[in-house]
Amino acid sequence: IEEMPIFCALKGETSRDIKEIARDLTTGQIFYRIVSAVPQLDSQGNIIGAVSIVRDVTEAHLGVEALKKSEEQLRQSQRMEAIGTLAAGIVNEINTPSQFLNDNMVFLQQSCGELLDIAKAVRDLRMGAAKSDASAEALVQVRAACSRVDFDYLLHEIPRALIGSLDGAQRISKIVSAMKSFAQSG
Repeated sequence: IEEMPIFCALKGETSRDIKEIARDLTTGQIFYRIVSAVPQLDSQGNIIGAVSIVRDVTEAHLGVEALKKSEEQLRQSQRMEAIGTLAAGIVNEINTPSQFLNDNMVFLQQSCGELLDIAKAVRDLRMGAAKSDASAEALVQVRAACSRVDFDYLLHEIPRALIGSLDGAQRISKIVSAMKSFAQSG
């Protein structure tokens, strides 16, 4: 009570403005006010009373609160925009190695199919070698399978496709790991 502006004014002390939050008991509405007081002096300068001044600052306070809320919404919106930009960049970064990984896997699948055809023909030739009459036909099948395949090309490209696929998978893994680390850092 001694710190209330009216008591300070009555004791001749300098009054401090006090910010108060009050509630209307009939409506329950909250309002904000600033209370200050000044002493009333007689002609000799003696304190004979005090005047308390109450200013309703509810609208200003609510305006500040609304401004703070708007600023927080703006910051949140900016964060979401930054996350969207980051996500688009990540998609682009992952898409490139993912695309050549996919292309290499399709190539490897086709190449392995061709090599398996040759392997089957060689197996049939070997099995036919035990039966002398079937080996001539099996040899024709091996030659036909081999003629459909460009061995030099496959010998050169299959290792490159495997290396490129592994590199792409490692790049994707690094990007995902970096994003997990970023997400966990808050």
